[in-house]
Amino acid sequence: MTDFSEPRQLILPFEFNPVYRLDNFVVCPGNRDAFLSIKDLCQSAYGSKILYLYGEQGTGKTHLAQGLINHKRETDNTFEGLVFSCSLTQPFDAGIYSLPEAGNMPDLLVIENADYLHRITDGEDGIFALFNLFNQQEKPILITSKVHPTQLIYLHERLRSRFYSGNTIKIAHLDENTCIRILKKLATDHQVIMPDKVIQYIILRAPRNPADIQKIFHEMDALALKLKKPITINVARKVLANY
Repeated sequence: MTDFSEPRQLILPFEFNPVYRLDNFVVCPGNRDAFLSIKDLCQSAYGSKILYLYGEQGTGKTHLAQGLINHKRETDNTFEGLVFSCSLTQPFDAGIYSLPEAGNMPDLLVIENADYLHRITDGEDGIFALFNLFNQQEKPILITSKVHPTQLIYLHERLRSRFYSGNTIKIAHLDENTCIRILKKLATDHQVIMPDKVIQYIILRAPRNPADIQKIFHEMDALALKLKKPITINVARKVLANY
């Protein structure tokens, strides 16, 4: 077990993407509850706030987590957050993720990709200690994962039970109507004509997440300009071949 008896300086070894913002997150029926819960997570001054978001890759978990951090940084210049990404492969470093003193606590703990936690040397013990400290100090905690906490079968029950002790919300992929709205807005914003039959062709074949839909649109636009042609099904087919 990692020794956490000596508090050390807290470091935030995580690069945030400034593009991930709450005000550019595409809200739809499948993610609305998660979006509203993220907005509420750090607003209450009373009681512990534990939020566990889970869903398949591309449903927006990272966007929401980093969007929350970016929002808090913009609205509160004293805000500090601690993020641990379990998809990283290095061992849990007690010199980095150490127990801070109670009077010098960060404002938020984010545990990303909890489904990878069991692969990290000393990771479970370290996260267990951090989780308990933040929870005891009534600091908000956000956990993201691809699966429900009860499906984290490689973790001890003591940690799984803490993960599902708060609010657990599933995030679904974008629905078809939302994907169509995104494509039509992109076309309008870029003054591009995109026939409905092309949009339907894309919707049936493209990944259902905002990042990929926007990437596909920009690749189609660039290819159409290169070919000096409008965006057609043939253009869409060539771009979608890479997805």
